[in-house]
Amino acid sequence: LLLHVLYTYSSSPKPKSTQPHLLTFDTRILSELQEEIQFITQHIVEINYLLSYIDSCLEATKSRWATAYQTFYKKFKQVRMASEEQNTIPLELNVEFMNLLVTGVPSAGVHNFLTDYLQPGKLSDMKRGIDMACKTVISVCQECIHPALEQTLFRLGELLGVIKWSRKYRHVDLKSETIEEVTSATEDVLITTEGLKHIAMKTQKGYNAFFEWLAICMRRLSSDSDDQKDEILAIGEEKFGDVAGCLKHDIVQDRLGGFFKDISSHFESKTTDVKQMSLIHAMKLLRSSWKKVISQPDRALSPHVSLISQVKIEKGIMRLDKYPTTAANLMAINTTHVHGFEYALFGREAKMGEPLMTLIRTRHVPLPEGGFECFVGAVALKFPDCNPENNAEFSSKNPSDTELEVVSVAFYNAEYIAMLVKTGKHGSRLWLVNFINLEYEAIPQRKTRTRSSTGGALFVIPNRGVHTCMGLIARDGDLKCAATGFTICAGRESAAITDAKHNIIALDVSEREEDEEDRGDEGEDEAEGEVS
Repeated sequence: LLLHVLYTYSSSPKPKSTQPHLLTFDTRILSELQEEIQFITQHIVEINYLLSYIDSCLEATKSRWATAYQTFYKKFKQVRMASEEQNTIPLELNVEFMNLLVTGVPSAGVHNFLTDYLQPGKLSDMKRGIDMACKTVISVCQECIHPALEQTLFRLGELLGVIKWSRKYRHVDLKSETIEEVTSATEDVLITTEGLKHIAMKTQKGYNAFFEWLAICMRRLSSDSDDQKDEILAIGEEKFGDVAGCLKHDIVQDRLGGFFKDISSHFESKTTDVKQMSLIHAMKLLRSSWKKVISQPDRALSPHVSLISQVKIEKGIMRLDKYPTTAANLMAINTTHVHGFEYALFGREAKMGEPLMTLIRTRHVPLPEGGFECFVGAVALKFPDCNPENNAEFSSKNPSDTELEVVSVAFYNAEYIAMLVKTGKHGSRLWLVNFINLEYEAIPQRKTRTRSSTGGALFVIPNRGVHTCMGLIARDGDLKCAATGFTICAGRESAAITDAKHNIIALDVSEREEDEEDRGDEGEDEAEGEVS
């Protein structure tokens, strides 16, 4: 029913320290509407995935076609250079080849281009590239985009049905009008996809006829026989229309590429005599209308989620940039209640003998008239000196390990905190520290002059003067390396540690627990072992 959030704050643009905060929110509305929220969230996540999948398909298809077309267009722009060599005025590319198609007589520039600039092997490569790009567009439309849009329409239909006919979804505040708007936008994308597939088929057929015609022209122009040169006009009637359509719509205008341009207006498709929308722009409109839908539950539920309490440490000194450790490594929150309390902890940079950690214990009791009564307690933990001259407990340790510094912290279970501690320059230790059997100091609620309805109760833990206890180390493991971070893995039976060289070390924690149980009969002393 409650949501706890840990974060750090600093007013400096380049902070060397941060001020930790613990916020608690009343999220009972999420529990009351759990079934409805799960249903809507599932559909929203699925539709988001489908739209992202369509975007990635379009991006890949766009890249494939752009590469093939640019290779072709870059080569055929050399017609202008070939015309200039013949001292003739170059015309538009499609006009030059249209004259050749209609009259059967090549201009001096086209003749020079077909005989000197264009080789049969290059022509075959361009034909293969255009053909494969068109096939890719058709395949992606049929096998990827079209099925994804159908699934999107199915999900939208389910959402629209429950919003219109089920009263329990009224608190989520999804509007049927916005879902219908998204449905209409999805249908537009589907229609545009069909138009893209149709144009891709036309383009493929036109380019194939164009390249076949050019291959015939090149063979006849390069022949020594005058009879063959006079047969340039010999092109079948069925191919004539395809080549003419390719010259008119594809060579320069690139009607297929128009579907991949983000243009707000419709472009006219000459082959179908209808106006086609850019597919990229159609997806942009779909995204815009979809954003209106996913923002509605947020606006409906946010007023019902209120801030109950905020706890901050006054003048916190959690470091950020001294070592690779970040502030996130120095904070942890317990995800389960322990004897009715919630716990959070903050690691601290401290000198010898000063507390290394601040533990916070909170409890929120619902009131009959509404709201919560908040209780906050805190305790600071310090630990024995690692210098063997000052503490006999660490007499076997390296004399150079004279400092303690918390590198990373985490809640191990309902009783222990796991601490990764840096000792000296090259040593690290993994401690399990009891956090239940401690004397927590009650922190009074701070009264503020002005308090908003969502401000919550404010508790401030002083950086100095809070009750301090000696940490109870239940287990001490020597890592034999300079560790920089760690995490407790799922099941609480293993842990992963990273060292300064970015190596990952896996620890079987459960096995060490069994070993300690076996040694439990030998004495009451705290177990201490090495971890490899």
